[in-house]
Amino acid sequence: MDIRQFEYLVALARERNFTRAAQVCNVTQPTLSSRIRQLEEELGTAIVARGSRFVGFTREGEGVLRWAREILDARTAMLQEVARVRGTPLGMVTLGVIPSALPMAARLTGQAMAVLPDARFTVHSESSTAIHRRLADLELDAGITYLEPVPAEGAGRQGGQQGAAPATGMKGPPLRSVPLYEERYCLLVDGGHGLAEADAVDWDAAARERLCLLTPNMQYRRFIDQTFGSLGLAPEPLLESDSIVNLLANVRSNGLASIVPRNFLDLLGPMTDLRMVPLVAPEVRHQVGLVALDRQPPQALIAALFRAAGQLAAE
Repeated sequence: MDIRQFEYLVALARERNFTRAAQVCNVTQPTLSSRIRQLEEELGTAIVARGSRFVGFTREGEGVLRWAREILDARTAMLQEVARVRGTPLGMVTLGVIPSALPMAARLTGQAMAVLPDARFTVHSESSTAIHRRLADLELDAGITYLEPVPAEGAGRQGGQQGAAPATGMKGPPLRSVPLYEERYCLLVDGGHGLAEADAVDWDAAARERLCLLTPNMQYRRFIDQTFGSLGLAPEPLLESDSIVNLLANVRSNGLASIVPRNFLDLLGPMTDLRMVPLVAPEVRHQVGLVALDRQPPQALIAALFRAAGQLAAE
């Protein structure tokens, strides 16, 4: 067996399709399939549950896949450490980020690139749940997400019922974390809205607006639902989206209102046609930070990313 077979296996797990996995690996589909079959023959067990198309992995295959990810991750750590000792830390960091924190991700990667000009970054917009799952599966190197318990999906939408699962305590390997900022909420409206010049607005008034909100699978939305539910409110948004950019477009073009983090437009820059009105009664706050698997020693690039996060948090 060799490292390429493990790369093919991990690519297949990620793409869930033989043809796409082969394209990602820059080989033909028959080559990828043949090398995985060779690995099965060497191990004496089926890895892929084959049908007319890819359907998943066998129980033994899931175990092999975990080892393949660990081996590839260890190789990456070794290469980064060698580069660090030589004074030229190189490599790729794959970062998962909750949608509301994408502007902060830009600041974080900018801070890191200032001291690591040769580093490369791939940023994925993900739910908090997906970030933790993909960290555990070694598909992400780090994430920007909530550092506290998050409501279960649907919590707060039925008369204030609440459920929670710790953001840093989900099943899986332990995580290290560092806070980046505190998320607080505002009602986002266009400049001609009746509340545009208000000093603040309460959640009861916000519930009566024509709302567009993130989809319920997003933890940010669950915090909003939890707050409404604690007040006995259950507004039904006219539009839901998994993209904050789409919410901004609907506020601007369709006269809807949305609920966004107070720092979001500050990070994006001034938008003279939109107004952010602080939400009060209650004023809700949640901590957002950088998380990664707690490894000793940490990969060189991840250690540098955490140093950059600490510098940002101190500003």
